[in-house]
Amino acid sequence: MHPEFKKLFTEQMTVEDDDLLVDEEKLRHHGNIVMEGLGAAVESLDDSVFLSNVLVTMGESHARHNVKPEMVILLWPAIRDAFNGCLGTDFTTQMSTAWEHVFEYMATKFKEGLRKESKHAR
Repeated sequence: MHPEFKKLFTEQMTVEDDDLLVDEEKLRHHGNIVMEGLGAAVESLDDSVFLSNVLVTMGESHARHNVKPEMVILLWPAIRDAFNGCLGTDFTTQMSTAWEHVFEYMATKFKEGLRKESKHAR
């Protein structure tokens, strides 16, 4: 959905005949890590201090890969579509709304880490 973000995924890309190509296996692996992170977030919802610290730390590490705060919110449609693709009709409007709220919380803390690391990098 955002081809300009390709440059952020160099670890999931290969160069072939001067073209930058997606390494499907590496990208799928990264996607699995993201989804595992969402699962861990849900399991940690009752420990907001722990969850917040993990998300801020993740944001800090992603800042080193040039991820910008305004990019984070653009992930929601892809995550929502992945849930919808996996769950089909079980992914109800209410479930989508609940997950969107979880994502917004996670995104806020993640962006906090991005901003924190950006200040240190100056």
